[in-house]
Amino acid sequence: MSDEDYAGYTPIMDEEELEAFVDGNGFMATEVTDFLAPDEAFAILGDNTPEYMADFMKSHGITSLFYEYDYIDESDAYVYPLDDDITEGMEPAVAEAVNRAFDEWNDQVDETDFTVPALMYLYAIYEGRVFGIEMWNPDFVQYLEDDPILTCLCDCLNDLDLPEAKD
Repeated sequence: MSDEDYAGYTPIMDEEELEAFVDGNGFMATEVTDFLAPDEAFAILGDNTPEYMADFMKSHGITSLFYEYDYIDESDAYVYPLDDDITEGMEPAVAEAVNRAFDEWNDQVDETDFTVPALMYLYAIYEGRVFGIEMWNPDFVQYLEDDPILTCLCDCLNDLDLPEAKD
């Protein structure tokens, strides 16, 4: 997959690609299963690519590379139909379109394999600080960008043919 296919994000590496990256750069890799440092302690490097990460590590004499695959809990990806309290003031066609979009979204969630990683972190420790990159699985972008309900709702409302608002 090229950068043009997945603009804005660095695609996740599978285990074979990771092994080739590690071996090709002379690093020693250690898998981490739960990185507990706060977000502020993790500095994203440069252009967030494995090549930049390798250059950083080599230029600072670092050979130990840590990596973690992160998964999304399937239950966090579902969106739920709007209840009557919310839809009461909506145009019926809008409420119906939103709930239909939610159903379609949930059908997509049902078809997604949540046993594969959604994110991957590569990082190294330099002078007591964690430096690294974050890679995304393109199959999970819609679940990672924002809250799923917000993403689904915005997509739905953008697709609706609404009448012009009257001043």
